[in-house]
Amino acid sequence: MINLKQALVALEHQAATDYRRQALQRMLLPWIKGPRVLDAGCGMGFMTTALARLGHRVVAVDIEHEFVATAIRDNRSGARIADGLVFADSQFPFADASYDTIVSLDVIEHIADDARVLQEFARLLQPQGRLVLTVPALPALFGQRDVAMGHYRRYTKQLLEQRLTQAGLALDTLVYWNALGVAPYFLAERVFHRPISDSIRQGRPTWSRQALASLIEHWLLVEWTLASALPVGLSLVVMAHPLDTAAPAIYTKA
Repeated sequence: MINLKQALVALEHQAATDYRRQALQRMLLPWIKGPRVLDAGCGMGFMTTALARLGHRVVAVDIEHEFVATAIRDNRSGARIADGLVFADSQFPFADASYDTIVSLDVIEHIADDARVLQEFARLLQPQGRLVLTVPALPALFGQRDVAMGHYRRYTKQLLEQRLTQAGLALDTLVYWNALGVAPYFLAERVFHRPISDSIRQGRPTWSRQALASLIEHWLLVEWTLASALPVGLSLVVMAHPLDTAAPAIYTKA
């Protein structure tokens, strides 16, 4: 049986050819503003590398030493990562208002006390800073894959908004994304009780798989232009800023 770390490592090693990661990066990079960026839950540095390449001073944080070491080594582009930290506590060893942007993609669902981590994000953001966050959506879909990936929960819009507000963060955007995947995910996890196949995302780089992955990536980017109207999706995508401050002047609504 594959353990949690093996499952996460498999996902990280396939990041460069993962249609979901590719689409997510293209969607969210325009949201990252300011020189000081914290990649909280950096994995092996797929997003970290892209941010550093664009000139941001990125601090990469994860609980896995192997992941942080890979992110810092950054063999993929030669871009320099500012720093790296292996850190498993919910209190980060950084000063208040240390960051212009915090990026945390598919991370807080892995943390039992997600409220505490969001409070830390609020503390670490400078007054005009922003949090860019993604989480798995729709608790009704919670199944074997979530368990295998170490998820504590999937989120509703209401739960996530509540968590963010209680943490001292105000929403700019909260939208569903990846509606395309809801039906197959539901059938696999809740009807047939089998983990959904990752063969398209992680399979051998055959011509047919690459063509299908490219098609899905383009569809996910089309979905992003319609995100404000989507009634469901496998993910929730968030941009938020500290309460009691105006929304960032450079904010552009999706």
